[in-house]
Amino acid sequence: MLPRSVNRRTLTFLSDEQRHPDMALSAARQALNRQDELAGVTIIVAAENGTFRLTGTVPTERHKQSAAAVVQQAAPGLTIDNQLVVPK
Repeated sequence: MLPRSVNRRTLTFLSDEQRHPDMALSAARQALNRQDELAGVTIIVAAENGTFRLTGTVPTERHKQSAAAVVQQAAPGLTIDNQLVVPK
């Protein structure tokens, strides 16, 4: 047991992506641009508070999932908010 005078602190370890969100955002966008299956599809990637939000319209559910996976690989440790829309 800690004496009352000792402050208890929670240590948080940040990944490189969390410490340098601009670098992670750039890496995510570049990774998406390298995907042949996503050629011609406009996907907007925005970063806010450790979360990457994907918006835009993609042709299929497979494209939606693929885009999220590519961004997750490019920026591990960050949360992906996949708001891509697949038309009906």
